[in-house]
Amino acid sequence: MHTEGLHLVFEKYMRCALARSGTCDVTELGEKYCPLGRTLTEHTRSEEGKPLRQSLPIGFLSGAKDYWPMFAKKMADTVQSQLAMVLKKADKKGISQEPGLVEKLDSELATVAGRVFETAKADIKVLEEKGWYGNNEDVAFYEKQKHWRYLIKMSGPFQGTYCHENGIEVAFRDYSDADLPLDRFTKMVKKTKK
Repeated sequence: MHTEGLHLVFEKYMRCALARSGTCDVTELGEKYCPLGRTLTEHTRSEEGKPLRQSLPIGFLSGAKDYWPMFAKKMADTVQSQLAMVLKKADKKGISQEPGLVEKLDSELATVAGRVFETAKADIKVLEEKGWYGNNEDVAFYEKQKHWRYLIKMSGPFQGTYCHENGIEVAFRDYSDADLPLDRFTKMVKKTKK
């Protein structure tokens, strides 16, 4: 399963919480991007931000509610230290952080984790049931790609307006910023898109 394509990685989880907390509604320092989102991208592309590239602990999503505490603990263990580093870097850059931001982010991180826990199971099931078409050798390559794009666009807990009323794109505005350094992973993704 393509966890990056379904946004089931820690970075996308944090990005959704940032957008939901309102941090992407204003721009600062003359930037046309979500300032904390841009800082998150820089951090994720750094050596110390590598844990954010990891898949979310979707192995816990078997359907049993008993797994929620283990899932939530893994989410918190990874994200809390990473979020602290992102906020510290933003502070050094002069990006203001409104009073109560940490509390708001904590609340949104818990909300988004609950959404992932509840929706990812259904998304995985859809991919299992409908993904065969994209792997069928008798289907033209273009049709396979079209099918996978449709499935990925319609699945994932962060699609639509859940993260932001103007869509998840708001939180991803900085991804194509040419001034941001590319890490090895981003270079590989850009290479495959050509």
